[in-house]
Amino acid sequence: MTGPNPPDYVLVIRQSVLRAPVGTPRTRSDQVRHLKEVSGLPHVTIRVIPDAVGLTGALYFPFSLFTPAGDRPKTVYVETLTDGLLVDEESRISHYEAVFEELLEVSEVIDSFDG
Repeated sequence: MTGPNPPDYVLVIRQSVLRAPVGTPRTRSDQVRHLKEVSGLPHVTIRVIPDAVGLTGALYFPFSLFTPAGDRPKTVYVETLTDGLLVDEESRISHYEAVFEELLEVSEVIDSFDG
């Protein structure tokens, strides 16, 4: 028995974040290795915003846009300094969709992740 195709995931990340020294060298190595593994999955796309792009609409708040199959409602999860927020109001979700579209326009798909 085969299940439905896994959902498509798109990760958009700034180039400078990939170069930022975070944690120990071992932590960074583990993170890069994980991104390499994930980028090889057929349902995952990693896009990078080049440093030359400058500021974007999503500069200060990471968010995830969940678009379920069928007629189930979209939801946005926004990370803040102290907690996370779930946004389910259609009028507010449209703002996040617009920012996500901007991120897609200014980012580039990477074929292989070299860190």
